[in-house]
Amino acid sequence: MQRSLSLFGMIRKLLVLGLLLSCLGVSAQSVVRGRVVDATDNSPLSFANIFIDRTTVGTAADGEGLFELKGAPTGEVELLFSFVGYKLGKVDVTVKEGVNEIGTIALTPAEQQLSEVQVKASRDKTWEKQFKKFERIFLGDDEIASECKIINPWVLDFSTKEKGKQLTAKADVPLEIENNALGYRIEFFLGDFWKSAQGYLIEGKVRFEQLGQPDEATTKKWMANRQQAYLGSTQHLFKAIIDHRIAGEKFHLYTERPGLENATSRSLMFEESFAQVLMHYDTISIVSKNSLPDLYDINMPGRVEIHNYNERSLPRVYRDMGYKVSWIQLEGGKVTVTREGLPIDPTKVITSGDMSDQRVSYMLPLNYEKGKIELRKDEIISIDRFKEKIYLHTDKPYYYQGEPLWFAAHINYAEPILKDSLSRVLYVDLINAEKKIIQSKMLNIDEGTAHGDFILSDSLPSGAYYLRSYTNWSRNYQDGIFVRPFALLNITDKVNSSVGDRSELLSDEVIIATDKDVYHTREKVNLSLSTLTLAGDPIEALLSVTVTDAAQVVPVAQAENIKQRLEVIPTGEVIIDNLLPVEYGVTVKGRLTNDRGKPVSALLDVIQVKPKNFFLTETDSLGMFTISGIQAFDSTQLMVKVSGKEKGSGKLGKLELLDSGLPLGQEITGSVLLPIESTESHQRIISEYEVPKGVMVLEEVEIKDTRIDEDAVQRYAESYGQADYVLDARHLNTSYGNLLYTLNGQLPGFVARETNQIDASGRPVWAIYTERARNSSMGTPPPPLILINNVAAVGEAHTVLSSIDPATIVRIELTTRINPMHGAQGAGGVLSIYTKTGAEIESRPQDPNFVTLNIKGFDISRDFSSPRYDLPSEDTSRGDYRATIYWNPTVVSGTSHETSLSFFAADLETSYRIEVEGLTKNGRPVRTVRYITIRND
Repeated sequence: MQRSLSLFGMIRKLLVLGLLLSCLGVSAQSVVRGRVVDATDNSPLSFANIFIDRTTVGTAADGEGLFELKGAPTGEVELLFSFVGYKLGKVDVTVKEGVNEIGTIALTPAEQQLSEVQVKASRDKTWEKQFKKFERIFLGDDEIASECKIINPWVLDFSTKEKGKQLTAKADVPLEIENNALGYRIEFFLGDFWKSAQGYLIEGKVRFEQLGQPDEATTKKWMANRQQAYLGSTQHLFKAIIDHRIAGEKFHLYTERPGLENATSRSLMFEESFAQVLMHYDTISIVSKNSLPDLYDINMPGRVEIHNYNERSLPRVYRDMGYKVSWIQLEGGKVTVTREGLPIDPTKVITSGDMSDQRVSYMLPLNYEKGKIELRKDEIISIDRFKEKIYLHTDKPYYYQGEPLWFAAHINYAEPILKDSLSRVLYVDLINAEKKIIQSKMLNIDEGTAHGDFILSDSLPSGAYYLRSYTNWSRNYQDGIFVRPFALLNITDKVNSSVGDRSELLSDEVIIATDKDVYHTREKVNLSLSTLTLAGDPIEALLSVTVTDAAQVVPVAQAENIKQRLEVIPTGEVIIDNLLPVEYGVTVKGRLTNDRGKPVSALLDVIQVKPKNFFLTETDSLGMFTISGIQAFDSTQLMVKVSGKEKGSGKLGKLELLDSGLPLGQEITGSVLLPIESTESHQRIISEYEVPKGVMVLEEVEIKDTRIDEDAVQRYAESYGQADYVLDARHLNTSYGNLLYTLNGQLPGFVARETNQIDASGRPVWAIYTERARNSSMGTPPPPLILINNVAAVGEAHTVLSSIDPATIVRIELTTRINPMHGAQGAGGVLSIYTKTGAEIESRPQDPNFVTLNIKGFDISRDFSSPRYDLPSEDTSRGDYRATIYWNPTVVSGTSHETSLSFFAADLETSYRIEVEGLTKNGRPVRTVRYITIRND
């Protein structure tokens, strides 16, 4: 898909606010003294204003016209003098430390003076329309601008007569502006203003004053908004370039590839644009010291594209990249800036995109310093609306050695609409009684949920164990870490059934219906689920369902259920200085040292090999670095070298990966006390459905290259039935770099396309389905279940497919018919993807200075399996003594129909306990418990 480059074209923006001839970031103690008089008769101009343009440095003359300006920076400074009815005075002063006497300043009366200001109740309708247009261009049109008001709009005169200009504006007296968002009162001496089809111009001098004496809440608001105005601005960008902190300040810069500077089209997808048109822009060598002190020259020929990762954007420039995008070009390819990133001549800076949207309402004084208004370290602010809280639903309340532990994570949000903008990485730890982490999972969060399992080795000692779950962001809150204690029993121990609670928990919010009250052993059990609002109307919900044999698994009470944990999300107070970031992908932390073990400060080029991606990061003074946002399942490789070095001279020294997990803390408390009876018989017969034969649990896995056993893959695939279509690796087009774009059109009946809809985070909604599912009676066609080497992939279908490189594929099989083996998950068919084991990395960078890091990606969760006694191929000769009869962590209940589930009973006459927990789409936790009977009479 292509579109005209005109949509990416540069809009000329000249926000001219005076020349700055000294560095305002560093001020010596200095005073400027003088007197302001009328040029016609030398009479004093009492209370005239004296200030430095676009700063808060200013003062007023006394009754005799005398003034004393304190805090002026040393060096060349332009002083401005204003008085009602007089032309703006300008004097260049060389300020030295100490007292600077500049003598008498004479102001000339304006040619047109206002003898009387008449405010009419209403203005001409044409003027009103012109003022509204002026206000949108001058102040902007967003939340910050809405708190910015022009106090004296009547001083403006508009015209539309000048050739090529849609609107011009003039004012004989300064505009008075109150910016309640940033906390400034502004006098804007409008020099020139025009708007045309090509862009706009705002030129003038500006005087800043702080608004009043704010209370604590207002101070915090101003601080946050000023920080927002600074982040992503041209000043922020130039400051980051000077400090060589482009990646650290969350900027990514790109430029057109040589020969493609005048390309006439650009893809809607950034990944394609980067592959075809763009390349990374190196800022290391574009900065040089100016001959004047504390000034820097930035040489930036051509147009540069800027991605600002400080803030997400809606709508999006690129459909696959949700951050703010701008373009910048320097007249003559060069600009001189101060140490704080302020351009000496702003007319040389031309921007478009996000940077051009920030108008006068976002203007900060030149002497603004990032974080100038600081909170004490013990002060806290509330970020309640961004809170996320985690709960784990497990298939059983306690376990035996050798069993699998299945879990589903339900994450609730203070504002459910924000869930797509918050964490996408979940950590789950299995912890023993000695408070040692023995297994960990890192899972991709999709639509507020994730799921997985641990196989509890038969070598683990019995006793108290814990499940701990958290996100990096949830750690900011006191109750952001979820801990579930459980007991692991010896295989011959038995729980006294007297402690079990066999009562049903009927709910008006989630309804379980069965086709029968009593079932025979090995008979198919059909369930239907529906979720309702408190008013009884259908509502969508994401549920997890567990069915256990109540005789084998005594229904003991757990410390906390989903309604107790997630019903109320209490206030979370957060220390602003130590705020942990939201993670959107895998995070890698490391340390760089030289050959002598000393830390090294450097910029690092990081290439993710499969799927292809590029990162730029910086080590700090201790050699520490962080790379975040990596999208990879199972494992991936990163190639790292020092950025900007010539081949052969960029040796890294020692690159060490650090553990990025959460250390054990005091939150690991509690235990489950169960009355145990010791027996001489095994209390569990663990089938190969639960734990595949030969599975070993290792504390550490080393991945080595091995030859793919294609015969084994074929046997494994055939155990799932004959596929409708098979795509061999040699017929795959690997040029796209991921399966999302590769598969469309290569598998009959398979569709992967973007829709016109946008989700809550601004990302396009993908439709992935089979034609058979679309033509069925299921309404909106569900996506096919994606299996990677016969393991169900976790996450949205398009996210999973976009993370898989076609070069790693052995074969892809598509089953378009409903696959009963996978229950409701297979309602849209099954897409089985078989990958190479330890496939050779293609296109490996040849630079010997690259160091390879093997990185763990998201864990791929196993698929719960159980017998299908209605299939001729099922082996019915084996005894079936399963304790967990059915487990489904991702049941979606619809609004227009009931959701159907089915499973087969085992061999014991008993009662089955059905427990359903989950969250409705508006974040309300629901739970129900019901029993059914299994017998043979």
